[in-house]
Amino acid sequence: MPHLVIIIGIILAASFVVVMAGLIIIFFFTCLLEKRHIKQFVPCDPSLLTTSSFYCSAVTQQAAALGFTDLGTFAQDRGSRVYSAVIGYWVAPEGTILAVIAGGKTAKVPIKITNLISWSSDGRQLMTSDKFVAPYLSGLTDKEVVLNAHLPELYGRHRQRLVSTGFEAQIIPRENICAVRENMEMATYSRLQQMGLARPVNPEGTIWNLTVKGAWQMCNALIKQMGERDKQRERTRLKRPGDA
Repeated sequence: MPHLVIIIGIILAASFVVVMAGLIIIFFFTCLLEKRHIKQFVPCDPSLLTTSSFYCSAVTQQAAALGFTDLGTFAQDRGSRVYSAVIGYWVAPEGTILAVIAGGKTAKVPIKITNLISWSSDGRQLMTSDKFVAPYLSGLTDKEVVLNAHLPELYGRHRQRLVSTGFEAQIIPRENICAVRENMEMATYSRLQQMGLARPVNPEGTIWNLTVKGAWQMCNALIKQMGERDKQRERTRLKRPGDA
């Protein structure tokens, strides 16, 4: 009987390893083949965001209650129903924190995430997010996740980080914010190209692919991020904004 238990344990462990290896391989090729479009959002009616989910409706209400100013709503336009993300930009009262509230869907999977972002004059970013997503590889983004945080908590933590890190945040432009973010993304991908992690697909440099090295580093960063998520296991029980 003890031998049977050991054999079953070995089989389960081996099965877990095989499944994880398979998921990493799938993720690697997804990273390698996926085209990353920089200029893909166009202005749209704010209701596209607030009606996309109870989450987005709740977070936009929290932003307004905290004194954030709405800078505009933008919908993904890639000529395909697969990509239908919607983003709302809000700036905090002090003018140095940008809230990026994302909703809509990608491949019919709902998007529900909020990032608070501040940036410096040299292109570095301080980001505080309420959800784990694909890691950043450029070294320009210092990101912390407060899993399932409502906007007041997320806002408070981001402000704490600005003080504790001595981050010299720039004033967020209130005009053409989508174009400002696109230019920052282009600078990020140019850095990734210098690092050998990405390459442009078109001459304009508005569509990018990760290189084999970049896709592999993304997989390694994802595995590391899984450990960080495990540290916030208790927060997985928290209800997100808009949850009943």
